[in-house]
Amino acid sequence: MSDSKSGKIAAEDVARAVHVNHRPGLMNLGNTCYINSALQALSMTPDFCRNLLLSECPAPIVVHLQRLIAMMHYSHYNNVMPSSVLLFRNNPMFPAGEQQDCSEYLAHLLNSLNDGERTEGFVPALDDQVHNFTIADKSFSGQLTNIYKCLVCSHESRIQNRFRELQLAFPDCGGNRKESFTVQSLIEYNSASDILDGDDKYACPSCATYCMGEHQTVITQGPRNLIITLKRFGYDKATHQHTKLMNKVYPNNTITLTQYNSTMHEVTILVYRLYAIVIHDGGTINSGHYYALARDAELRWVRFSDDVVSFMKCPEIRQLRTRDTAHMLFYALSAVKGTASPEDKENAMPLSPEEPLVLEELPAGLLDFVKPYLGGQPPSQS
Repeated sequence: MSDSKSGKIAAEDVARAVHVNHRPGLMNLGNTCYINSALQALSMTPDFCRNLLLSECPAPIVVHLQRLIAMMHYSHYNNVMPSSVLLFRNNPMFPAGEQQDCSEYLAHLLNSLNDGERTEGFVPALDDQVHNFTIADKSFSGQLTNIYKCLVCSHESRIQNRFRELQLAFPDCGGNRKESFTVQSLIEYNSASDILDGDDKYACPSCATYCMGEHQTVITQGPRNLIITLKRFGYDKATHQHTKLMNKVYPNNTITLTQYNSTMHEVTILVYRLYAIVIHDGGTINSGHYYALARDAELRWVRFSDDVVSFMKCPEIRQLRTRDTAHMLFYALSAVKGTASPEDKENAMPLSPEEPLVLEELPAGLLDFVKPYLGGQPPSQS
């Protein structure tokens, strides 16, 4: 129903295409639920989708994912083909027909987006002064600082690293698979300092030998959207087998991160709000099913299980079966508390509410691609 003379889209098409409650599912192409759940969580990240859809970078990975997200936002079909899967068919990390780790796929996808943008010259090379320019880094990149201290001479060293994923380990529960945690308690556990002793002693450059030391990891720049991966896959030394940690984790609706400045003084508290969860349904690491839960624009929870999409009540999230374990959690920055310098506050300001893009805001090439999906038979993808 487009106007062939002006290239404009009829008002009723625009209104229908930005209906925020509609979300098509993704077809499973053979054990690709780990890919689908990652893509569905990404599609519910407003600022990431906005930056991606408005990009005019010609890199194939950017264009391919851009088209898929556009179909997931504007198509009115019950499901769409996740053709971005085809990009990784020949990748040895993700062989066709085999289920892989959802978090590893998402990390690979975001790295591929970065590489595509830099190859096309759309962003400068990453260095100490230039960061957060790529689509992925604008939404998900933060900074960690690892602090090592010698407990003999008090020498201290600091190593800064960018991150897009915060991995949280579980405390040693002595085999107690029923002990439960909250996301916040795991954050606090992983933020505590560790004593480096025995085989893990600190190589102190001042003492020129291995000494008892202390290590702590702190946040020095919080990301706009925080991706948390729970390290559920471990190794049982008694049975010499890889195993899945089945401990219950309650997904706090809001969590806080302590952000430090360059002198390691506490400067501000970052408040994040939960907006998506990737669940692994299964008792072992080599089998099971991934699906995603996410809030829509009206703050209702939506369940994405490949091509099956349905609404669910918030209390159901806390009443999942034992085998349905949270594997990845997505939090959006919602508030900043405490006193910080102007520079620190600029790095951690809350996200402004993002209005859904209307079709006519899309780049011309993407708009032409989306138009056929507003009605009639969907075109084949190549």
